Amino acid sequence: MKDNEVTSRFKKARHIENIVIEGGETIGHTLYFGSPSSDIQIRFYEKNVQMELDIDVWNRTEVQLRDLRAYVVAQVIADDVLPLGEIVAGILRNYIQFRIRKATDKNKKRWPLARFWLNFLGCVQPLRIAKQMPKTSIEKKYRWIDNQVSNRSS
Repeated sequence: MKDNEVTSRFKKARHIENIVIEGGETIGHTLYFGSPSSDIQIRFYEKNVQMELDIDVWNRTEVQLRDLRAYVVAQVIADDVLPLGEIVAGILRNYIQFRIRKATDKNKKRWPLARFWLNFLGCVQPLRIAKQMPKTSIEKKYRWIDNQVSNRSS
């Protein structure tokens, strides 16, 4: 991130470093994309540090969805359109892209994706979970036409 090798739909990310007051050593990092109140927030953190386990690396990724975006993804899960892992990886791929700098190209979106990111996500396609308008029933459309369009005389 600090090397400017990331493209994202998010404008900002937050990095939290947990430090032991007695001694000053770092005991974990968390990286947030999206604000705490937005419809989507993505977190990466060191689970082994949180759980105080003697494991070299155990990083965790969480995707938090709210409101209509949560509903849309819940519907995709309920309809069994894609396996859950592909849904999460597709959301990650859509929102965050770690890149490899290409000195000859100023446009970061054309830089190749980082190998570690491709290995993590697998061969999934980006999954866009844009807000969708609720489906309008035929009854609602009929009432609208009847109230707004029809030429009734009083």
